[in-house]
Amino acid sequence: MAARVCPHCNNRVSGTLVVADSDGLECPHCHTILEVTNGGRYIATTLGFIAGVVVYRFERAAGGMLGWILPILYAYLALSIVSTLALMSVADLQKAPPAPQPITSADSGAHAADHH
Repeated sequence: MAARVCPHCNNRVSGTLVVADSDGLECPHCHTILEVTNGGRYIATTLGFIAGVVVYRFERAAGGMLGWILPILYAYLALSIVSTLALMSVADLQKAPPAPQPITSADSGAHAADHH
């Protein structure tokens, strides 16, 4: 399936909605609850880590008073920006599993009585 397409109504979902709420995203067209698949998350995270390592390698020789923190800061920013942009472009959506039902007090009392 194409990136950022609702599997229920086949309409495209905007990238900003996908990165803002990747779990429990509601399709703006059919209101189906969606989530990003693990494959899209893995790709975006891997690309972000690669970008962070590359930036850190280039900046670690920086001198000066802030030379020890700037490579870490730049690597973090690269990871954040690249992983967000990658998720916006490769995110594959799927229907979210139903939310677990909370245990009511009547259920918990019957459950507790079975154990005694």
